[in-house]
Amino acid sequence: MMPPTRRSSAGERGLLLAGVLLLAGWAAVWGLSLCENRLLGGRFTWTGAWDFLGLDFLNPCLATRHWLAGGDPYREPFGDPREGTAQVAKFCYPPPVLPLFAWCGLLPPRQAVVVWTIVLAALAMWGAVLAWRTRRRLGLCKLPLPFVVAALLCSTPVIFALERGNFDLLVLPPLAGAAWALQRRSAARDLLAGGGLALATCLKVYPGLLVFSLLALGRWRALLCFAVAGLALGLPGLGYLPALHANLIESSAHMAPVTIWHTCHSLSNSWQPLWAATPLAFLGHVPGTVAAGVFVLGLGLAISCRVARCPDRSRVLYPYLLWLAALATFLPRLANDYNFYYLPLAALAVWDRRDPLAVHVGMALLLFWWQPITVPIGVKELFVFKVLGFLAVTASLGRRIAEQGQTAVDGRGTALALSPLQNCA
Repeated sequence: MMPPTRRSSAGERGLLLAGVLLLAGWAAVWGLSLCENRLLGGRFTWTGAWDFLGLDFLNPCLATRHWLAGGDPYREPFGDPREGTAQVAKFCYPPPVLPLFAWCGLLPPRQAVVVWTIVLAALAMWGAVLAWRTRRRLGLCKLPLPFVVAALLCSTPVIFALERGNFDLLVLPPLAGAAWALQRRSAARDLLAGGGLALATCLKVYPGLLVFSLLALGRWRALLCFAVAGLALGLPGLGYLPALHANLIESSAHMAPVTIWHTCHSLSNSWQPLWAATPLAFLGHVPGTVAAGVFVLGLGLAISCRVARCPDRSRVLYPYLLWLAALATFLPRLANDYNFYYLPLAALAVWDRRDPLAVHVGMALLLFWWQPITVPIGVKELFVFKVLGFLAVTASLGRRIAEQGQTAVDGRGTALALSPLQNCA
């Protein structure tokens, strides 16, 4: 390998300094925010902020406390802050969520919010570290670890997740575990991969699209484990399903109409208004769910097939699963940007200076949304920037997959060329 140039070393030092300063500023802001129980400067962000932290967390937290006391959070009020307002304060999460938040019964809600915010921040940091390690394994241009961590912690989706306390970040551990397990074949690894993805799907339905990875890799035993684990996790809560279904219908009835807004990236909900008053307005006659389904399934199959054909895919499994999870979030009618944290993580794992100019342009446009401070951009333009950024990450991931395949082929060719000499020796 060539020694690092003076220019690249200076660039790395600059990124290292930027990362350290961003982390220091982030820690100061969130330390004060936790003390005051509100996000400082939240009104200047894309996502805005409530007068208190943890709005989305308090729903499962208080519902679980009610459940532990013998109540039924699906049919009875449990003290959600939105009760008595125009917003619906129903418990709309699957039954496995209740035991997951049982620890909330040990702490007052205010203290539980602090603990939960720290847990979410730790999960985000861990995901960034894994992305940084993936970059090193792929041999991409060097980015200092503090910069990678700061780039994720200071991103719009992570700040949104911390302010609301939503638990989409809980999907990261089973996703990362599945990425590790799928690198080798064994019964234990298949159980971990299938069971982990089933747990992620029970927590948030959209990770069910990650089953593409099991099909692409031909991991049929892991697919069976996915199905069995899903049944095992879902059966104990069957009695709650009718009430859960009724709550989801009631909540959907109070959702915003079909439109585009800054903090959502649902292609299903944004498809029709996206084309309104444009020369391509006829595309708006296609139902949004159909358009989103074609987009998600088409891209998912295309990249999954490339992964399936890759001789050495172990280094790209983590960004591939991140990318699949980000792709899946385009499909639901409501997809708030806190569940889009997979996209910055995937970008940090696969982007490289060697990528084509179009990829760099897409990444640059994505930065308008990636950074959290509101800038004067229309909602349509911001949505398009998110989609173009996602496509740029898709192209970068495709190049990494191709490079791993070529490296594996070249390695076998070298081994075959050396084998006669080794036999003579």
